[in-house]
Amino acid sequence: MSRLTSIKPEEATGKVAEIFANLKKAVGKVPNGYAVVGSHSDDALGAALAFDAAVSRSTLGKADIETIKLVVSNVAGCAYCVAAHTFVGKMSGLAEAVEAVRAAGYTERQLIEINLAIASITFSNLVNRVNDTTIDSPAVE
Repeated sequence: MSRLTSIKPEEATGKVAEIFANLKKAVGKVPNGYAVVGSHSDDALGAALAFDAAVSRSTLGKADIETIKLVVSNVAGCAYCVAAHTFVGKMSGLAEAVEAVRAAGYTERQLIEINLAIASITFSNLVNRVNDTTIDSPAVE
């Protein structure tokens, strides 16, 4: 059962309606996850879509991006995201890889530890990249 309220895409107005229309044109519908975010913040939805657009312009291929998203979704235990990235991953030719990622069989404790590791390294990377922190560990050659 949903915890957050969500408007129906056809009931959206203003900037949200415009974003929803673009999503519908691009993927044929407004995915529920985007509908929830857009229902609460057009800025947050716009930022999420802009971030995805930036990632899609990177040197990573669609299959690589979907593999990463599927691994993170699987580790995070998000059934919605696992389903979405399984679907998109299979469309990207990753049927066997998708099944391998989903069958990893992490324990609940491992999932918590992996999430902590992801949060820790994400914070650390962000701070050190933004700050351009002087390297004080042995150089990597």
